[in-house]
Amino acid sequence: MRNKFARVFLSVVLLGLPAGTWAHGLTILFTNDVHGHLGPGKNGGFARLCTLVKRERKNAAQKGDDSIFVIAGDAFQGTLISSISRGAAEFAAMKACGVDAFVVGNHDFDYGLKDILGLAGRASFPVLCANCRYRHSRRLVFKPYTTIQRGKHKLLLLGLITTKTPLMTSGQKSMKRLIFPNPAGVLKTYARKPYLIVLSHLGFPADRKLAMTTHAQTVIIGGHTHTVLKKCVVTNHIPICQAGAYARYLGVMHVDYDKGGLKYVDSKLIPVTQDIPADPGVMKAIEPWMQKVKKEAQKRIGIAARDFPANGRALHSRETVLGDLVCDAMLEQSGADAGFVNAGGIRWSLNKGVVTFRDIYRVLPFNNHVFILKIKGKALKRLLYHIIKQRGKNGFMQICGMTVDIRHHRILKLSVHGAPWYRDRTYKVATIGFLVKGGDGYGFLQRYQPKDTGILLRNTLIDFIRKHSPIGYPPQGRWNFDTGL
Repeated sequence: MRNKFARVFLSVVLLGLPAGTWAHGLTILFTNDVHGHLGPGKNGGFARLCTLVKRERKNAAQKGDDSIFVIAGDAFQGTLISSISRGAAEFAAMKACGVDAFVVGNHDFDYGLKDILGLAGRASFPVLCANCRYRHSRRLVFKPYTTIQRGKHKLLLLGLITTKTPLMTSGQKSMKRLIFPNPAGVLKTYARKPYLIVLSHLGFPADRKLAMTTHAQTVIIGGHTHTVLKKCVVTNHIPICQAGAYARYLGVMHVDYDKGGLKYVDSKLIPVTQDIPADPGVMKAIEPWMQKVKKEAQKRIGIAARDFPANGRALHSRETVLGDLVCDAMLEQSGADAGFVNAGGIRWSLNKGVVTFRDIYRVLPFNNHVFILKIKGKALKRLLYHIIKQRGKNGFMQICGMTVDIRHHRILKLSVHGAPWYRDRTYKVATIGFLVKGGDGYGFLQRYQPKDTGILLRNTLIDFIRKHSPIGYPPQGRWNFDTGL
């Protein structure tokens, strides 16, 4: 009887304590790859997502759960507000939403190391990366981890970035100073830490590989590949989560505190839909930048007579009308014989109708200069073989000024600048700075003594549309494969 009375008394005492004092578990709120999508659009946008964050924090508190909100990299690059503010608008929005931690992604280096370090140094939240070091001093560039106290539990949040970052950022000048060690080796140092959470900008396949190589009792909040995981995928007892891109989903994961670790319970993605109001705090924080964007974005350039879709699978495997348009614009202004642009640099569709500056910034958000290479015919053919091997991957190119017929992975016919290809002729070939500086593994282009024209690829597209509007034409038959992808 006495024991029963004691249990009842203890229950009454606990129920009278403030919410969070006796937390049952932890709610992890997350997103990734926002890419400058801050204000409310048709769907998504960080301002709307933040409304969900605050709602879910409140729900967690009412249940007695702790909560954190984290972002797994690539806040920058992809919108006009990002380009104009050079990432400052994104950091202002994250501060207004109460982000607890952020791991840098490859595109967060796009405006240069100085910019991201300046923003990180002034941030109200920790900016993490445990596998980014200065090449000569071996000193870490960012904080490797942060600890967050939640009740009696101390969470350790560790940041990891893809080792391919030097190949996947337009901030190539910064890359010469940095190295990116193997994340699996870095994780070993922290594998025995209690309540470990990995913020990863490695990509979903690399996250699964990482999970298979560690004994850590952890969870992985991922980014980079824009993978929509409606439920976290458990690999080697480790849940791996990712929430697509462009603030279209808020991820919610529930875990229990369990013997110094985190025990996965469940997860979901909440769509960020049009009926969700924008968070006033985020909107106020980005308002100065929104005004600058409004003035620039509304300027009319021309007319698109058809849709130019940015289908990622198509761009990475075959000729597309959008790839033709971008490459043709570069070719015309450069005066080259032929050209190529990376599929990964074309980020958004161009829709039928009026074309504005905002549209062009969405299609080509990266500040890439046009470069000219002088390549002998035999070397150009080797280059095309290299591109063909990358079919279906990031290294595949959209081409212009060339027609290539391929059968069984062999080039049967090649024409350049409307004439037959000649082995010993020297051709002027246009491409972009991202590639000649090593992006997508094309560092070997340096042997062709690339010359910077100083012309932005984005500006060639603007000028091309102004000159040829209305724009609209079918595929030109440039890549002719015997098998499709």
